[in-house]
Amino acid sequence: MFVVLSVDTDAPIISNCPDSASYPVSPGTPSTPVTWIEPTAFDNSGQQPAVSKSHEPGQSFFVGTTSVTYTFTDSSGNQAICSFTISGNYYDLRSMLGYIIFTLGS
Repeated sequence: MFVVLSVDTDAPIISNCPDSASYPVSPGTPSTPVTWIEPTAFDNSGQQPAVSKSHEPGQSFFVGTTSVTYTFTDSSGNQAICSFTISGNYYDLRSMLGYIIFTLGS
């Protein structure tokens, strides 16, 4: 009698990992909700990998840079990671308009 063992060493394949992005935050506003299309993953086993994520689309982000991470794990424990950053910056409308007017007038 022969026993054939198949060991899965391949990590899931991620699709649609978002690029890092910046967003404006109005002065006096502590945070702004940010959305993105969530990444997905496929595994060679045919089963859907489990996913854990650090943040949800639509969640509010504060000024500064935040890392967002999705970890996909297949039934054999192989992992693939999608990571990107969300950066929120205060903007001053008067400064932005002055820059635009200066640039157009040049």
